[in-house]
Amino acid sequence: MPEDGVFIAILCNGIGGGHDPQAEGFRAATFVLDDPYVDPTPLSLDEKDLDLLAGVYANDRGEDLHLRRDGSRLLSRRSGGGIFEMHPVSRNEFFFKDSLSRMKVKRAADGSVAGLEVTERIGPADVYVRTDEPLPAERKEIVLDPALFDRLVGEYEINPGFTIMITRDGRRLMGQATGQPIVELFPEAETAFFLKVADARIVFTLDASGKAASLTLIQGGLELPAKRVK
Repeated sequence: MPEDGVFIAILCNGIGGGHDPQAEGFRAATFVLDDPYVDPTPLSLDEKDLDLLAGVYANDRGEDLHLRRDGSRLLSRRSGGGIFEMHPVSRNEFFFKDSLSRMKVKRAADGSVAGLEVTERIGPADVYVRTDEPLPAERKEIVLDPALFDRLVGEYEINPGFTIMITRDGRRLMGQATGQPIVELFPEAETAFFLKVADARIVFTLDASGKAASLTLIQGGLELPAKRVK
């Protein structure tokens, strides 16, 4: 903010876990200027209004954005990204908590939802057009004997300097990629797991002894193999 003589720099080891350095820097600057940023006051919308928004949207780069109603909440997920709740300030405008991101609903002449505009504090809007694609079915968690997790525990290398550490925490299987927060992995099969904080899956390959020899991270249309190194 050169006109105010304010410059904010943020250093971080990695972007993930819902952190937005740009938004955090902007909020820090507002404190320096003695005008702290606060989120708008959210409204409550009828579930039928949220149902009208649910669907699959795509931008001109081929990236998808999914909107899904979960009870009285509207949840957003971009391709390969995390799940975020969107808070309404009107039927046609939403915000992400603790973020400068805003979403505006674009409606056709008949009032139906035609698309979305997602904006940050700076830069052009990211425009998404509604598609006819159905929302993918939500993944179903199954119950496994936690003892089965022991054969999966280890360190897996995707490339030099970037690994995924798999650990067991009691009855839970956990995963942590280099520079990112640790997250729970939920089983959908004995060797296949999914994340709830991001659109990602991990599938293990077992060797002849029944112990995991490698895994494959499936996220954002990519399949990244990782050999067990420890």
